[in-house]
Order: sequence, then structure tokens, then C-alpha cells
Amino acid sequence: MKRINLVCRRLKYTMKRIVLLLIVVLSSCVLSAQGQETSGVVKGKKVGDIVKGKRVKYMMVGEGDYSFEVKNVKNRDTVKRKENIHIPKSMKDKIYEVVYNALSPEILSRCIKEKYEALDLKCIMNKKFMVEEITFLIDKEGRFWSNFPVDQLYRIEREIIKNVEIDVRERVWVTKEEIEKQYFVVSIQPQVLRAIRIRKAKEAEENAKLKSSGE
Repeated sequence: MKRINLVCRRLKYTMKRIVLLLIVVLSSCVLSAQGQETSGVVKGKKVGDIVKGKRVKYMMVGEGDYSFEVKNVKNRDTVKRKENIHIPKSMKDKIYEVVYNALSPEILSRCIKEKYEALDLKCIMNKKFMVEEITFLIDKEGRFWSNFPVDQLYRIEREIIKNVEIDVRERVWVTKEEIEKQYFVVSIQPQVLRAIRIRKAKEAEENAKLKSSGE
């Protein structure tokens, strides 16, 4: 009888070890299927990978012929939006300004040098005519945005969501039904940022002249 009890205890111990081993193996498979979690930038990542910043995580959610789709893991929109809604130019200009202001002079100069590399922002709005979620489309072969820290992408995303909306007078061009089913894309081209820098430099020069003449 003692020998039988001893055998039973050993079988239970062996079964527990087998179960624990299976849990470890299954967990590894799940993590592998979900992709790796890395830090920093999207360069060299693949679909399913999570890129981790200090305060945010972005997932590589899609891949086209020329770009990756990168999305904040907290984004909740599950609607498959296929149509591109047209938004007023003033709203695009606000988004250009946000991106411009998010870049330091040194980083801005590096961005402008990449003449043919753009950052596309695929945005959806809420019923208040404000941007609610953003997916970044990043050039797969690019040297600038693919090496841009995700924490800085998060800063751009937060500023746009916080500050960008369609002006009240221009809301007649977009219906709430369209907002619920469609998205819009804004392309941040280097030449757009260059034009903003030139304009701001001229404005600063004019303000300096006015100030000196007033004195």
C-alpha cells in the first residue's frame, strides 16, 4: 500500500511538471505569434511587432508596397474605413503646424533634406469634428521617419488630437455620417515643412524690423 501511495505521489508530481512545461511552451507560442516588443523606432520591425516608448506603445499593424502602418495600441476604432473624406485646407494647415512645431531646428533640417520621404497621417474624426485617432504610414525605405522615436510620434499624435478640429464655419462641408464611416489622410511632405520654415523666418524678420522702427 505504501508503495502504491509513493507511486501516486510521483505521478502527480510528474503531471504537474508536464502541465507547467506546457504552459511555458504555449505562452512562448502566443508571444511569438503576437510579434516582438522592442523599443525606440520602427526601422527593421515587422507586422505584429510592438515598438515601445517611455509612455506609449505602437504596433506595426499593416504593411503595403511602400509603407508600414503604425498605430497606438490604445486606439479603439475597429471600423474598416475605406473612403477618404476631403477636409478643409485650414485643417490640414493646422496639422502641418503641429508637426513643424514638434521638430527641433536640427531635426527639422534633417527631415527637409530627405526630399522624397513623407509621413502620412491617416486620421479619423469624432462627431465633434475633432481628430480622434491617427495611424502613421511610414516609408519602408525611408531614412528619417523610420528612425524617428515613437515618443516623438506620440507627441505629434497628442497635439493633433488636442488642438485640431474643423472650424465651425467649415463644418457644412462634412456630415456626421461621413465622419462615422470615412477617414482622411494628410501627407507631411518635406517641401511643406520647408515652406513653413521660410514663412516663419520672414515673419520673424518683419517683426524685428517693426520693433526696431518703433524704438
